[in-house]
Order: sequence, then C-alpha cells, then structure tokens
Amino acid sequence: MPRLAIPLDGKSLPNSIVQKINVVLGTAGQPHFAAIPHERLATGCVVWELQTLPTPTDPGQMPVDIQTMLARDIDAELAKVRGALANEEVIAYKSIDHWLGVYQTASRKIVVCPSTNQFDIIRFEQGPSPYSDSEYLIAKLKEYDAEYGIDITGAGYQVVEFSLKRIPIDQEAGKLSHRILDFAPDVVYETGEEIKLIDFSRSDGRVALWWD
Repeated sequence: MPRLAIPLDGKSLPNSIVQKINVVLGTAGQPHFAAIPHERLATGCVVWELQTLPTPTDPGQMPVDIQTMLARDIDAELAKVRGALANEEVIAYKSIDHWLGVYQTASRKIVVCPSTNQFDIIRFEQGPSPYSDSEYLIAKLKEYDAEYGIDITGAGYQVVEFSLKRIPIDQEAGKLSHRILDFAPDVVYETGEEIKLIDFSRSDGRVALWWD
C-alpha cells in the first residue's frame, strides 16, 4: 500500500498534544486516516469524534435549525481546540461528514495534524494523487488566499470548507462568486435550488464546496 505522499510523511502528532486535546474535548483521540474509499492511508494525524453531537445520518432530512445547531456546536469545539494549540506547530480542522450547501457542512469530528501549512489539511483529509485531486484544489485555493486570505476550517471526501478573511462586496463579490462556481460547478443544483451567486456576507465569508 502506498504511503501518504506529502512532505511531512512519517511525522506523527506528539503524545503531549494528544493528551491536551483529550482533556479539551473530553474524549480520546484515535489514529486518523485519509478519506479515501476502500483504502486506509494513515496520516500521522489524530481524530476526535465528539460523542455529544448527534450523528448526521441523513442531513437532507434534518430541519434547518438542527443543521445550524450542529454547525455552531462543532465550530465552537474547533475554536476551543485551536485556542488550546495556539502556540503549537500543528493545525486543527473539522473532518466533514456531509456537505449541506455552499454555506454549511455537518461534522462531529475534529482532526489535529503535525503541520503548520493549512493546505496540508486537503492532503491529510483527501489523500494524495492518484486518490484525489488535492493538488489541483490546493492550487486554486492558494489563488483565493493570495487575493483575500482564507482560513481552511474543514475538509472531507470531495469537500472543502473555508472562510474568506477579506469579504468582497458589489462587483468584486460577483466576480469571485462566478470564479468559485466555475471551480466547483457541482454545487450549483445539488441542494435542489439553483445557486447563481454566492452571498459571502450570509455566513461571514464561509464557503463550502463539493465535487461529485
């Protein structure tokens, strides 16, 4: 079986950090594997599954208020983890279970990885080529990062969630929306309603993308 082909291959999360997050989240972390169907590629990261959050088995049938509650709960837990690790050379993110639309995802898992490069989140979660298009996605995300600054908050199988640090308005917002929808065209109709423009102010700059 091929190893995860990223620059940090072979590194693992220090036990001291694992123990710290065990306390923060009140549950024990487990080895993390890239989200690749029918494969188990160890990443050196650790994942914590939050037992207090319900499992979103069918998010399409969940009421909007329940979806929002789940998103807020996991976001609050991620903020706690990131705060606890502020001085450590690691990254934390949500391992996404379900894409709910361009503004929201559902997750109950937090991952911490031995890297300070947020783009490694895509590599850790989706795996290397030929298992995924991670390098293509990263190249595009770096374009948005150079122009607006982005914070990658979550990833999953064929899913990426990030927040824009500088939220565009007016014509600039329209142009960026078209660029992003060209980048991830599968989101346009997937929720049952056509997405013509992304309203970046609706979720404070958060964007969730999915590819079929």
